[in-house]
This record gives sequence, structure tokens and C-alpha cells, in this order.
Amino acid sequence: MPVIGVLNGPGPRQELALMCDITLCADDTLIGDGNFAAGSVPGDGMHLVLRELLGAKRAAYLAYTGERIDAGTALRWGLVNEVLPQSGSWTGRGRSPPPRPGPRGG
Repeated sequence: MPVIGVLNGPGPRQELALMCDITLCADDTLIGDGNFAAGSVPGDGMHLVLRELLGAKRAAYLAYTGERIDAGTALRWGLVNEVLPQSGSWTGRGRSPPPRPGPRGG
């Protein structure tokens, strides 16, 4: 069964974005992990998943600096699948399938 995550607004939500099969987020979402910034080492393996998804350089930068990334950057980097406007009524979007692509060449 697929796991679909819907992130809404700023907060420490990196784990949710990484563990879902499909991740949607509002355009005002900030994604980050504050473990290193708080002086602790993440022990749940999230940094390994982040490294696999984003590559070694981006993952290390985010982990060591504790910097958060905005929704647009998360979309460009492949951390989320879709960014939706905060002002819209999109809460049901996580329950509906994404639009299907049209036939090739048409």
C-alpha cells in the first residue's frame, strides 16, 4: 500500500518527506532536520536515506548546517513530488491520484 504524505507549513518534517512514497507539500513548507544544530546525531538512519535521495553533497550540507529548504527547492531536488498553493483547498489532494499523463505523442 502506498504511503502519501501531505506537508503543510514550516516545521521539522524531513522524516515524513523521506519515508513516504509520494509527498505533497504546501508552497510555504520548510523542510529540515535540526539534529546536528541541536548537538545530537540522528540515529534513525534518516541521513542515509537523505544521502541516497539527494546525493552526498546536498545531504551532508543539510545535515551539518541544519538549514531548511523551501518547497520549491525540495521539488527541484526530488524531496517532494508536488507543491500546492497554501491558499487553495487541497487537503483532499492526498486522497486522490495524480493526473495521468496523456498518451505518448499526443
